[in-house]
Amino acid sequence: MRLLSSSARFAALTLAAAAASGCAVLGHPVGPDYVAPSIEAPSGWLSQAPLGAVPSGWDVLGDPLLQDLVALSSANNRSLAAATADVERARALRRAASGELWPSANAGAAQSDIRNSENGLIPFGALPGGATEANVTDLELAAIWTLDLSGALARGVEAARARTQALEAARAALGLSVAAEVAETYVALRSAETQFILAERAVEIRARTLVLAEQRFAAGDASRFDVERALAARQRAEARVPALRTQIVRLRLALGPLTGQSPQALARHLAETPDRLEARTLHVGATPMQVLARRPDVLQAERSFAAAVANIGVAEGRLYPSLTLVGAIGAEARALDDLFAAESRTSVFGPSLRLPILGRGRLRALVDGETATAEAARARFDHAVMAALADADAAISAAIEAGRRLELMDQAVDATARAQQLALLRYESG
Repeated sequence: MRLLSSSARFAALTLAAAAASGCAVLGHPVGPDYVAPSIEAPSGWLSQAPLGAVPSGWDVLGDPLLQDLVALSSANNRSLAAATADVERARALRRAASGELWPSANAGAAQSDIRNSENGLIPFGALPGGATEANVTDLELAAIWTLDLSGALARGVEAARARTQALEAARAALGLSVAAEVAETYVALRSAETQFILAERAVEIRARTLVLAEQRFAAGDASRFDVERALAARQRAEARVPALRTQIVRLRLALGPLTGQSPQALARHLAETPDRLEARTLHVGATPMQVLARRPDVLQAERSFAAAVANIGVAEGRLYPSLTLVGAIGAEARALDDLFAAESRTSVFGPSLRLPILGRGRLRALVDGETATAEAARARFDHAVMAALADADAAISAAIEAGRRLELMDQAVDATARAQQLALLRYESG
């Protein structure tokens, strides 16, 4: 009873000392509270695209194979798998940080054969009831609890949660990047295949032109210069074919690692699948603020900023007292039959208070360092917002201009077809 009373008095003194030192025992955690940064976004885009419904996913290009490739990349891309593992690790660390808020307990059992020296400093054999040899069995259940007086542990959980969310956003951003790379590579592949077909047709046309030039030269209606010029044109057309064939093979193989598939097997499958890409008019269905709200890179920067702010509280917590409660109950006996007897019971309880006295300048320097880290994270967030707005506006502008160029090329194709018809009529009429 006397031991328990002393421990109780010490615990009361410990709590009083902690309160007197300015700790937030049950109050507000140390460190600044996180406030989400405000965003200033323009009301509209610099490049005005027609408003309308935006197709979901990659339906905008109208090719089922492209949608399948994007789905494969999401499920099998190795970089995405590594990012997913990073997220799972962060979630585990967050759970571990949350566990620091609660007591931990351990059970133990031991059996020892002890022999003491008869000629040592303490003559165990000569003491009443003493023995030089003994067999001792111990059982113990111990618990320890570090009270979060300052709220530093809560700030650590807050930081871990924000870091996890930042990694989840990074994984989403990487998923979009991989999907975009798949789409870009696929479109480049289909474009190269179309150019290859046109290049082969150009070789055929240049070959027929060379035959006509040679016939006209034999008939005396053309010079040798006309023949050589036609020959050079055919050779230039032939020279384009190998480069395009190499480009097609390279692009087909590149889609393998992106989608987590065998490059050779996927390349053969792509060679057997027709091109179904469709050119469609771009419709913008979101305001700048809505785009920012769903950009994972902006969310990643914001969550990283939140984690940095929480880390300030973790660093400040080192300046405050740390109170740990330790308790244990058990039994110890030399004879196994006596292990559960009342006389064999053991117990201990005692709070432990630690207050940093020397080295506080170093601890305050760590707080200053975390504060600077938070300021840098805020600057990176601001940059991410501005970069996202510029990137989205530039992409809209590029898509609009690509649409206009497509319209002009369609008009050029129509004009060329009409010119061909007129030339054919002139040739048939002599």
